[in-house]
Amino acid sequence: MRNGAGCAAFCLVLALPVSAVAQSPPDVEGLRLEQNFPNPFTPGVSPTIFTYRLDATAHVRLTVYNLLAQEVAVLVDRVETGGLHRVAWDGADSNGERVPAGVYWYKLQAGNQTALRRLLVQTEAAAGG
Repeated sequence: MRNGAGCAAFCLVLALPVSAVAQSPPDVEGLRLEQNFPNPFTPGVSPTIFTYRLDATAHVRLTVYNLLAQEVAVLVDRVETGGLHRVAWDGADSNGERVPAGVYWYKLQAGNQTALRRLLVQTEAAAGG
């Protein structure tokens, strides 16, 4: 479209794929998922710790995903008893390679319940090391 001053106006619509993940509340009936600590964390410097509480024995799966919703690492995949549990992660993917800096999600599934939280991985330079 051209106006009287010789200027053109146009509209450009882009359709880009977006992977949206809504963060669930940390308290879901039957389980509680805490924020990992430290967060952010630096692979190779110190691990990060995931803490969760189960009300009863259940099959548990704790998985880390990247922002493309691709599975990066499975940290737990077993039956666990009710109570408090802690799992350390060194920042390695399923192939043993260090994951790049960025935003990740971790998902806890226990029985038919699911909780989701976000974690940040930083480089040694960003950590001041």
